[in-house]
Amino acid sequence: MAHHRHFLARMFHLHSVFVAFGFLLLTGITSAQEESDRFEIIKINDQIYVHRDNWHTNLFLITDEGIVVVDPINPEAGENLAQELERMAPGKKLLAIVYSHYHSDHAGGARPLLDVYGDDVPIVANKRTAELLADKNWTSIVPATKLIDPPWSMQAGNLTLEMRHVGPNHSSDMLIAWIPEVKLVYVVDFISNESVGYRDLPGVWLPQYWESIDKVLEWPIEIATFGHGMPGNKKSIEIHAEYWRKLRAAVRDGIADGLNEDEAVETIRMPEYKDWRAYEEWFPMNVRGVYRHEKEVAEAAQ
Repeated sequence: MAHHRHFLARMFHLHSVFVAFGFLLLTGITSAQEESDRFEIIKINDQIYVHRDNWHTNLFLITDEGIVVVDPINPEAGENLAQELERMAPGKKLLAIVYSHYHSDHAGGARPLLDVYGDDVPIVANKRTAELLADKNWTSIVPATKLIDPPWSMQAGNLTLEMRHVGPNHSSDMLIAWIPEVKLVYVVDFISNESVGYRDLPGVWLPQYWESIDKVLEWPIEIATFGHGMPGNKKSIEIHAEYWRKLRAAVRDGIADGLNEDEAVETIRMPEYKDWRAYEEWFPMNVRGVYRHEKEVAEAAQ
């Protein structure tokens, strides 16, 4: 069974203050994970929740009309969520499962939910998702039954779930969930809360990855939820965007100073982010990935 807590209660128990940014920053993700079980239900309000499986998180709605799950994560998480939904919302039907994108660590948990709620539950995905999965042999992913051209929306009780696309970033099929009634965004992989980027940014679209963050920041966000990391707000996304701006600037300075890729990896540090998830392991890789992009841009401009 998953541990439960309330998002608003967390907002009033901030773990640390980052004076350099001039505001309070929600931190302590690692300690929160260490002190809780693998699975956790985080209540945003009476109808909106986040289900956490270690560092992976999803979004789900429980309304008078029924349940909607955005990203079932993986088979174990899907099984745990199915049990939680039966307990939290007995007798309610599952209106839809929605995939943010085609990667199996976010879209791989639908089967246990279908085993409980029936194979007739629609699975919604970007048309591009089906194309990307066509040549994969990922048996954990149940194929989508409703393919969409974003933007797309559905009504679940008094809540509207919109699925938007701002361009290729972490993947070319990425959908972002938006609930306008509460100004909540759910964004996966190309924005995380209090984490550096994934390794050396393998397979991502650059510079569209960073442009997508700026596009999301144009929305009137009040609550931000993520595929990785605890819930936050628009400021959480602004901090993430600032991280990349500072790193790109540092790398460009290094290139201008004549540093090669390995020298940049050894030299560039941003200790103000040392408490972020995976800083020690992945920050040097972030430098490497950004260096390769910025070096290519610089050479093309010559």
